[in-house]
Amino acid sequence: MDCPDSRSKKWLKILLKDDSYIEEISQLIGHLCWKNVELSRKIGKVILRGCNKLRWEDLICPISCAQVYLTIEDEYQSTRIEWLLGMTTLKCKETMMMYNNRLQDIKTGCNQINKIEDMVFEYKSNLLKRSNEDCFLETIYSNRKDSYLDRPKAMMKGLLEACANKDKNSRVLTVLLTT
Repeated sequence: MDCPDSRSKKWLKILLKDDSYIEEISQLIGHLCWKNVELSRKIGKVILRGCNKLRWEDLICPISCAQVYLTIEDEYQSTRIEWLLGMTTLKCKETMMMYNNRLQDIKTGCNQINKIEDMVFEYKSNLLKRSNEDCFLETIYSNRKDSYLDRPKAMMKGLLEACANKDKNSRVLTVLLTT
């Protein structure tokens, strides 16, 4: 037997697999999430999971929905932006080393990198519980050198289109420029 929470997301998971009605699904999401933080959270999880697919064809609808989702103008827009794009945090690495007869166990920021191109920060979303799923900025930044991957390119293109065409108050652009 399904719990009410899982049934409420099933319809969206099914719709995101079909690219026949992308514009209509995006508009529906925009309408349902406006001034509704609980449903915004559920829909944000489904969009992020949809964007963590590896095939290009599976990304079209979730990214189109994310464009509308990120640009809904209400009091929860900043929260939705943090959920999908991710929040910047210093990367931590736990290591056990002896230094001057003291045990050093956590390295953060620049102390933990070996090469200049290593990341000292990461982007995390509190919507995602699984370690194999990433938010938009983590996917884009951590795969910046892999030119053969379509997912980060599609996500970046979707964000740029959202900024150019739908983000009237420039909130998404501001977050992108300041993180």
